[in-house]
Amino acid sequence: MMKKIFLFSLAVILNFSLYAPLQASETGGTINPGLVTGMDGVVIAAPTASPVAGTYHATQSVTLTADGQTAICYTTDDTTPTCATPTTCTTGNVYESAILVTLTDTIKSRACYADGSFGPVATDTYTLTCTTSSVSNGTVASYPSCAVSCNSGYTLSNGSCVAAGGSVGGFTPSITTTTITPTTNTITNTSWTTGNWMKTSDISTVYFVDDNKVRHAYPSEAIWRSYFDKDFSFVDTTSTQDLYSYPLGKNVPFKSGTLIKIPSVPKVYLVGDNGLIQWIKTEATAIRLYGENWAKLVKDLNEAFFGDYITGEDIE
Repeated sequence: MMKKIFLFSLAVILNFSLYAPLQASETGGTINPGLVTGMDGVVIAAPTASPVAGTYHATQSVTLTADGQTAICYTTDDTTPTCATPTTCTTGNVYESAILVTLTDTIKSRACYADGSFGPVATDTYTLTCTTSSVSNGTVASYPSCAVSCNSGYTLSNGSCVAAGGSVGGFTPSITTTTITPTTNTITNTSWTTGNWMKTSDISTVYFVDDNKVRHAYPSEAIWRSYFDKDFSFVDTTSTQDLYSYPLGKNVPFKSGTLIKIPSVPKVYLVGDNGLIQWIKTEATAIRLYGENWAKLVKDLNEAFFGDYITGEDIE
């Protein structure tokens, strides 16, 4: 009798030990770390930008990375990058080397994969400002409307502090402080497409020089592209001294006919001549004027440059 009980108990234990792993495999499941392509071990993800998006005080060299990608498509004109094939782009450029950000701008990027899939869009905005509100014995010329203050014995000349003769007979000239501000001249009937364009070899900011010999900065690449797309062939490279011999005027606005908005305000504006903007009050009006895909025509304007525009009558 004892032998039968022992054999029965052993059979139960063996049966349970064989059955238990089956139960575990049925209920345990698989942990999925992300959206996976058809290729083993490749996880679709938005590209990572380095340095991270934010506010900086100098030109930034931005690199893009994404594990397992066969190409990264990116744009800097506020359009959405799209993959045509695993190695080409329908919209945007194929990332090949670091992207130089010299003015406030937004980089949008998307990774393409060998099986034809593509990842989500990454949006990275870089805001560039003056290093300080003023400098001594130097120049702050990388970005528009920066202030320059000169130490004792120096005066402001073409955006830089230069010696004013030094000390004479123990006399030290008083400190001179000067602020460079945009000129208030009004340019009338300009298309911003006839004139001269200049930059220096060490700064990629392009300036338009008008007939009054006043220079005007393009505050973003999107604004430049609204006029000339990617064509920079007619931009002259000159010396810093020559460039800053022209007084600084207002920034160049988006091209007349462009639709713009700023991130914090749910309004779309039509740009007119010389920076005049008109609010398109309803979506129905936008559809009537520009069709069902009107939203794809809208360009983002950094709020720092909204003051470059003058508000006109609303468009009903």
